[in-house]
Amino acid sequence: MIRYYIYIGLILLLTSCRAKPSTAEAKERTHTDSAVVQQQAQFPFPTIPSTLTEPEARKSYLLTHYWERFDFADTTLVDNRDVTEQGFVNFIALLADGTTPDELMRESMENWCRRFIPSTYACPVLIKMADDYLYNPNSPFYNEHLYGMYLEALIKEFPKGDAQISRFGFRLSLLKRNNPGMYLEALIKEFPKGEAQVSRFSFRLNLLKRNNPGDRATDFTYYLPDGNRCTLAATPVKGDRLLLVFYDPECESCHAVLGQMTACTALAEAVKTGRMSVLAIYTEGNEEAWRKALPDMPEGWVVGTDRETVKTGALYDLKAMPSLYLLDGQKKVLLKDAAFEEISRFLGF
Repeated sequence: MIRYYIYIGLILLLTSCRAKPSTAEAKERTHTDSAVVQQQAQFPFPTIPSTLTEPEARKSYLLTHYWERFDFADTTLVDNRDVTEQGFVNFIALLADGTTPDELMRESMENWCRRFIPSTYACPVLIKMADDYLYNPNSPFYNEHLYGMYLEALIKEFPKGDAQISRFGFRLSLLKRNNPGMYLEALIKEFPKGEAQVSRFSFRLNLLKRNNPGDRATDFTYYLPDGNRCTLAATPVKGDRLLLVFYDPECESCHAVLGQMTACTALAEAVKTGRMSVLAIYTEGNEEAWRKALPDMPEGWVVGTDRETVKTGALYDLKAMPSLYLLDGQKKVLLKDAAFEEISRFLGF
């Protein structure tokens, strides 16, 4: 998955409001636009009526009509990542911006699904795209709430009796239970015995069952920059709270989250005054890169390297980095693989 950004033009569609052009201007612009399109394909955004002047109304129109001009039968267009994938990213970014009402999110998703489902080529491509962006923990757009609405839209819009509906319904029911382990247990049960994938599912299931809230965190050995050997179990904890951070200084998302944590004055003050501890563990094998980045780590944190024991021993489910666990003084898990925002709320920052 490559990084995408939201077009500035998309924002302008919501915030700008121009008078209706004259016929001559419209013809000239149409001629110019046609020349541009011939040079480079662009996403066919809907034209928002000039009568809609409020940003909320313009956004609502844009989202509900977003895919109306997109030709799902054009396989070349569907395969053009700069158009289709970028257009999808802009679409879900607007849906999940925190201001879009659920009703509008649901209607927009249904309109989208209704348009691509009839296309035998576009349908599987866009289903995979939605899975990758909305339900992959490594995706910056990971969003179970929006993904659930998407599954509901698929179930509603797919032809009745289609074999895929039961698969979507099964996934949706598991999503609502917020228990991915049940999904893996079902896969293990249904796959033929001896199937190679069964062992992979079992391995993943064992990871999911480890270090859940209420469990004692799995112990592991780590080494401080001076080479001293330590264990999680023996690590002192101040204030009955330990923030355990698995990270990699060469990981882009780690840079973003660690930067966010470094900028959090409430966290820095809590560590400084002894109200909590932070243990940051490097989990990869490039010790030179780890040591080079040590000066960037916040003051007061305990920083170590596990020399890859956590990863090779599958001691923690590190499906996305960084991975943050909040523990109490007895190393009992309070929050598992949580976002820093969730941890901040829990700690009252």
